[in-house]
Amino acid sequence: MVKASKLCTACKGQSRRLFSCDGVCGKPACGYVTPNPSSMKQHVARPRRGKKIACPHCHKRLHKGYLPRHIRARHPKYAQPKKTRRLSCPFPDDPHGWSFVKTKVRNCIVADMCRKLRWTLGDLAELEAQNCNAKRHALAKMVYGKWLSMGVLDDAGGCVPNGLKLRTHTLFQLSLDRIDNTRPHFIRNSLENLSFVVLGINNCASIVSRWGKKTSAELRARVVAPVAEAEIEQILKRETKAYVRGKNKNNVVYAACNNIYWKDEATRAQFENSRAFFQHGYGLLMEHRARCAISNILLSDHAQTDSLAFQPSLDAIVPAKGHVKGNLRWVCAFLNSTDCSKVNKYPIFNEPQSWTPALFRQYIGIR
Repeated sequence: MVKASKLCTACKGQSRRLFSCDGVCGKPACGYVTPNPSSMKQHVARPRRGKKIACPHCHKRLHKGYLPRHIRARHPKYAQPKKTRRLSCPFPDDPHGWSFVKTKVRNCIVADMCRKLRWTLGDLAELEAQNCNAKRHALAKMVYGKWLSMGVLDDAGGCVPNGLKLRTHTLFQLSLDRIDNTRPHFIRNSLENLSFVVLGINNCASIVSRWGKKTSAELRARVVAPVAEAEIEQILKRETKAYVRGKNKNNVVYAACNNIYWKDEATRAQFENSRAFFQHGYGLLMEHRARCAISNILLSDHAQTDSLAFQPSLDAIVPAKGHVKGNLRWVCAFLNSTDCSKVNKYPIFNEPQSWTPALFRQYIGIR
């Protein structure tokens, strides 16, 4: 029985109740003592070690858990090879590119695992089986192999003269876009649900899953399409109001300005309230004549359309400066991709990190 009647003589004369084991743990001569009852409970409940077994080579008796270590140390020629946790790089000529692809595959699987409630039971079971190093390794080899076989065109029909980049912080890095957004990235352990596109057009607008390889052709047609002045005036008239008439929702321009105002500290320091920032943003929309500053495509989608691709989106030209005067432009929502230049501590020379009119025209094939 655990006793608690002794005094601690090492606590500067202060009396404290000590708990002594006195053999309760199974060792008759155990002298374990502690003032903490939870520690004593853990000590008493500690599982006993199993019986000792004899080493087959020197017949020394050891606990079963120590036997493999003993054989490796004393009898190395009989030891089993250690299991390697890290699989070897299948592309030794490009270890950094392989590391990028392996990380990209892992991030896609982790992102799918975070959306478990979206998938069917079959897709979920397949996804959970993929979430191991061996399966991720095999999928990454398939992704890298397809990347090697690609030319100057990506799966959206866009032109990337030097190919998709296997590096971060660049506009033209390899991005894996799902064709069917209702299913995970790697269905049936294959690449059939993936489009290999540049990062700059892979966002929630999902234009590649909408048009596929004809995406660039659709964008070219919209760039050169004639626009009536009456259509522009209709857009400007609609977006001058904060709310959609008869609907409990905000118009796109007002919603964009309001969200940015409360998220960006630099914006709040320059404008006295969100209404003033909205008026400034609407003035820029009038200057642009409701056209995208990058592509010159009409910003035709609005709060009541199903598509997000051509909705107006307020972009900070240099992200590090924030959404302030002189650093703002209205662009199509599908072109307002995340620019990581403000968190890039090691800039890569000659690698663009955001869209410009020249880069966009080059990508869709307009000279």
